[in-house]
Amino acid sequence: MSKERILYLDTARVIAMLWIVCYWHVKDYVELGDKHSELKLYGDVFVTDVMLGVFMFLSGFFMSKYNFVHFWEDSKVYYAKRLTRFYLLYAVSAISLFFIGFNPKFNTLITTLTITSSYFLPQPRTLWFLSMLASFYLLTPFILMKTRKLLIVRMLLLFLGGVILHLLLPKGIDNRFFWCFPLYCAGICVGKIKKAMDIITNDFIGILSITISIVIVVLLQESMPDKNNWLYFFMFPFGIVSVIYLSKYLSKLNIAVIVQWLAYCSMSAYIFHRVFYSVLKKVIYGIIGYDFSYLFCFMVFIPICLVGSYLIQYGYDRYVIPKIIYKNNS
Repeated sequence: MSKERILYLDTARVIAMLWIVCYWHVKDYVELGDKHSELKLYGDVFVTDVMLGVFMFLSGFFMSKYNFVHFWEDSKVYYAKRLTRFYLLYAVSAISLFFIGFNPKFNTLITTLTITSSYFLPQPRTLWFLSMLASFYLLTPFILMKTRKLLIVRMLLLFLGGVILHLLLPKGIDNRFFWCFPLYCAGICVGKIKKAMDIITNDFIGILSITISIVIVVLLQESMPDKNNWLYFFMFPFGIVSVIYLSKYLSKLNIAVIVQWLAYCSMSAYIFHRVFYSVLKKVIYGIIGYDFSYLFCFMVFIPICLVGSYLIQYGYDRYVIPKIIYKNNS
């Protein structure tokens, strides 16, 4: 994969992270009322789901590099890497959010830590997405095992398994599985097909996707604001292609250093932003009793979150992972 391609995919991931962390969730910490009115961008509910879809699609795309030819040996290496790169930080965030009262239910903490909360409801707030993604990581070796000819069949069988669980379990499973899992699988398929990413993000498809996405969001927002509407599911492929297509052009600007810095801390920012925001609100409000405005959150909460996330990721990569690798090799 060329440096340009890595940069534009990093750009897409950064756009999705900034939307969720710096807009969608920061709104929860503003004191609404007479002083501050709600900041709401047109169609932002649907754009938010598209941004989550971008994360899910790119996660599948990056997992497509694995080939489980020697299933048990390759799976062991794969799970060890996912454990060190993702799960430990995820677990620290889940435990932190439990103790600060953001996700206070103990049974939800257990299902979050065991990566089963998508299938044994209720889901934790915010971490639902990471819990679901982690469950897909667990399934990835079974999707990519042996011959590529049965790739789609295995994906369909796992999706069918989700349908069966939804019908059998008293509470069903998280409905978001039914759009998240197909997007994850789509990312794997695109990653496995040579030049598929270039094809789906050429100028014709990119401009067409942007046009269709705008029309769908307008229709959903104005006349059919119902996520059960069939248009809602058409929004994902066109919306995701639109974000990646726009990222290709943004990556040509002189922003490589900024994008790479933000991309590096993007995973930690998503994992820990609720921890940062919740603690900051309690500490600052306890000291000065300030009713937070959007400007205050943008100038204080977001920079602290992004810098803190970078330091967490750097410290983890620099000091924790080498010790884990050394221990496993000794």
